[in-house]
Amino acid sequence: MFDFKNKTVLITGASGNLGSTLSKSFARAGANLVLAGRSLESLKSLQAELNELEVKSLILEVDVKDFSKCQNIVDKSLSEFGNIDIVVNTASDCLIGWDLTQITVDQIDAEIHTTYRSIVYMTKLVLPYMLERQSGTIVNVSSVSAVNEGSCPVYSADKAAVIRFTETMQENLATKNVNMVCVVPPNIRFKNFVEEKGVSFQDVANVIMMQCLESDNLSMPVVYLKPRAI
Repeated sequence: MFDFKNKTVLITGASGNLGSTLSKSFARAGANLVLAGRSLESLKSLQAELNELEVKSLILEVDVKDFSKCQNIVDKSLSEFGNIDIVVNTASDCLIGWDLTQITVDQIDAEIHTTYRSIVYMTKLVLPYMLERQSGTIVNVSSVSAVNEGSCPVYSADKAAVIRFTETMQENLATKNVNMVCVVPPNIRFKNFVEEKGVSFQDVANVIMMQCLESDNLSMPVVYLKPRAI
C-alpha cells in the first residue's frame, strides 16, 4: 500500500502505542527509522521486530521536554542517515484532572513541554534542513480532546495549540514545498480499555502515512478522524 524506500522517518514517542504501531507500518513500507522515546526497553524490543523486516533503525532514549535532547535527536539522525524526510510527533503526556489546586506546577510544565512545546522544538530543529532541500513533511498528532469537552483542561489546551500551530505554520510553508499536517484522532481502542466507538492505532497510523505521500498541489493542514459507528 505504501512505499517509503530510501526515506528517513523520525518518530517521537516511538515507545508508545501509536508510535510503535507507526514505526512497524513505516518499516513494512521500507523506510529508515529514527525512534525516539522514553522507554529504552520498549525501544529495544521494537527494534528487534524491525530487524526482521531488514530496515535500518536508530533508537534513542530521550525525553523531548528538553530542547537540547531534541537537538540531540536531530543531530544523531543526520549523522546516521544524512537527511530527515519525515517527522511524526506522537510524544504526549496526559495530565489527568481539572482541579488545578491538586496539580503541581512541575506537573503542568511537564505536560505542556511534552505535548506541545516538543512539537515546536522539533519543528524549529528540522525546518532549516527541509527548507534548504525544499522537501519534507511534519505530522503532528493532536486529539479529539482539543475540540470536545473533557476533564483534562491542560491536556486539551495543549492539543488545541498543536492544531493552531500546525495551521499557522502550514500557511507559511505552503509555497516552500514543505508540508505540515495535524492528525486529530477520535477515541482509540486500547488492549486494556475497549472503546466500542473508537478506532485502532493502525487506523491512525494508516492516515498519518497517507499524509506523508508526495502531492502536486494538495494542502490539508488538519485531518479530523471519525469512526464509522457513532
